[in-house]
Amino acid sequence: MENRFRAKGRSRPGKLLGNYWEWLSVRARGVVCPESDLENDFCTLVDTSPLVRSWRHQPRSISAVVDGEEVTSILDVEVHHLDGSTFYWEVKPAETVRAAAPGTRTWRQLEAQRRWSRLEHQNYGIATERHARRNLVDLANRKLIRASVAARQLQGLGDLPVRLQRAVGGDQRTVGDIHAEFSKAPQEDIQDALMWALYTGMVSADLTARLLSLGTLVRPYETPTDITQDSPVY
Repeated sequence: MENRFRAKGRSRPGKLLGNYWEWLSVRARGVVCPESDLENDFCTLVDTSPLVRSWRHQPRSISAVVDGEEVTSILDVEVHHLDGSTFYWEVKPAETVRAAAPGTRTWRQLEAQRRWSRLEHQNYGIATERHARRNLVDLANRKLIRASVAARQLQGLGDLPVRLQRAVGGDQRTVGDIHAEFSKAPQEDIQDALMWALYTGMVSADLTARLLSLGTLVRPYETPTDITQDSPVY
């Protein structure tokens, strides 16, 4: 096996029209089509967080009165967390947000979303590069995890993810140690089982320091009491 994990299938799925992406999400329960590279990166962070129970892309249309006129807008992402909280996000480049002068189309869109969230008592935020790309190593690892899970979805893995979780136990093991312990299984199955275990929160690893490799330490996953302290989104 190579020292670094390879991407499963197409790590960058074919685009549809313009700058659209298309990929299968287990947590979103279907195919999602982010409409920009930034939106794709943010959706990847949401999709690969074990703190997220489910999420939807472009979930709903909202409206609010801005400067005496009704403004309608479609939110980009709706996220449901394990702690029961729900967040709505609009994804935009930071420069676009900064340049949105009062009265412009973008300003009116964002202002309508802000007013809607206040009136409906909903958690709302604008996701920029600060959210989606604050750690590019972490993002690259999450794209590997996302691609593996979308391509395999537990098919043919049986109880291997559960056995892997038990092997880690209450301590920590390197990816290389795990491969050695399950050497009778196909290496591709071990890799996919580990990706599934990371995706679902059966185990955890530091995804921020370097790309996943045989030297990466895998440890038990502990759900934090405050999602904003551990979620890659915030």
